[in-house]
Amino acid sequence: MSIESNWTEADIFYESGEEDPSFGFGDDLEINQFDGLPFSSRYYKLLKERKTLSVWKVRSQFEDALENNQLVIVSGVTKTGRSTQIPQWCAEFCLSAQFQHGMVVCTQTNKQQAVDLALRVADEMDVNIGHEVGYTIPLETCCCSDTVLRFVDGSVT
Repeated sequence: MSIESNWTEADIFYESGEEDPSFGFGDDLEINQFDGLPFSSRYYKLLKERKTLSVWKVRSQFEDALENNQLVIVSGVTKTGRSTQIPQWCAEFCLSAQFQHGMVVCTQTNKQQAVDLALRVADEMDVNIGHEVGYTIPLETCCCSDTVLRFVDGSVT
C-alpha cells in the first residue's frame, strides 16, 4: 500500500490510489435522539432487559392512546415497568416529528423515589442525569433547560 503525499487524516487509499468508499467509523451506530451521541453497549444490554417487562406488550396501544387522547391513565402492579418505561415513551413522543418541544413530568410519592427513578431512567436512556432526564425535589433541582423528562415528588408544584 502506498501513501499519497497530499493526504488528509480522513482519506484512506488503496494501492490503486482510489479512496475506499466503504470505510467509515460509526456508519452502523444508532444515534440517541436525546443527546445526539451513539448508544453505548450498556444501553443495548438494558434495552434487552426492558423488553422483558410486561408493559412492553402494550407499547403500541399506549402510543396510539397518547397520540389520540388528551388524557391517558395508566395503572398496573409493581415491577411491570410503568414507572420507568411509560415516561420514556412519553419523552420520545415529545421529541417526535409532531411535537418538537415539550416536557414530561412524573410525580412520585416521595423524594427518594423521584431521585431513584430519574437515575434509573437516565441510565436506561443512555443520557446524563440533569440534562435530558432530571428531578426536582424540595431544596434540590437536578435539571436544565434541555430536560425533557423530569421526576418530581408530590410536594413540588
